[in-house]
Amino acid sequence: MSKKVEAAYPIESERDFKAWRLMYPGASALLSEIVFHWRGSTIRVKGKGGHWTVYPISTWCDRTGFNLRKVERELRRLVVDGLIERERHPFEGRTLRTFIRPTPLALLYLGRPPEKAAAKAALAAQNGGTDGGTVGGI
Repeated sequence: MSKKVEAAYPIESERDFKAWRLMYPGASALLSEIVFHWRGSTIRVKGKGGHWTVYPISTWCDRTGFNLRKVERELRRLVVDGLIERERHPFEGRTLRTFIRPTPLALLYLGRPPEKAAAKAALAAQNGGTDGGTVGGI
């Protein structure tokens, strides 16, 4: 049995993001937790800019009330839809941990005003100077 690869949900506007949140309430709840805890994190990855949040998957289970399978499924959804970056790196010596951070797309809709401004600039740079099709003043 092969694993089904899902297509990304197209998020090009605030309206799309609201629809995404309705379609994927579990992923939306997990994303909100990730953004909240990412703000207080100072963890960096060598060779990459920005900061990341690093917690065991069991911590995300505790924070959301989801079981392990659901957290893993929702994390995959967030990666596929371009709302988080997820990588594994050594942490506290040789222990491999999952490093997670929201993407500019996620911060465009869930960020605080300074985060939204930085996200908009990052998305414009990625899209060759355009705002990537976003509308509604965002």
